[in-house]
Amino acid sequence: MQHQQQQQQHPITSPAVGHIYDCGNTTAEARERNCTFELFTVSWVPPACADEDLDAEFRAIGYRYFADKENTQELTYEELANRVWQTAWTTNEQHLMHCGYVWRKMHRAVEAGKRHSDRELEWEHTVHCSGLIVKPGDLGEIISIEPDFGRCY
Repeated sequence: MQHQQQQQQHPITSPAVGHIYDCGNTTAEARERNCTFELFTVSWVPPACADEDLDAEFRAIGYRYFADKENTQELTYEELANRVWQTAWTTNEQHLMHCGYVWRKMHRAVEAGKRHSDRELEWEHTVHCSGLIVKPGDLGEIISIEPDFGRCY
């Protein structure tokens, strides 16, 4: 509650206030707008907010994604990108790394004076990730994810 009051008094502002970029509502629109699918955020991200270096680093780890909870139908990264608003499955370890990479992305954006994607700026996401880092649970646990479309502020 205390942080919410502070957040209302000191709203987060973007270094480039003005236009909000988005990737539309379909993968076709996202591609038309030159958005890229950032694997570590599991979302289509406008070019002004994409961090290609971090995404390449995350992809090199080689996390696996599946269409089913039983992990019998493996998805390529391209197939995952096309499953917007559909459940996919991965490990809790991937989830934990996602949190770290989103924080790294935010830090890099601040240092470079770049815009921020909506996930980086969500207080609830930060609280969720910090809780996961404190109590990570079973890293091999299978969890659900849902690819989506990001916005850029």
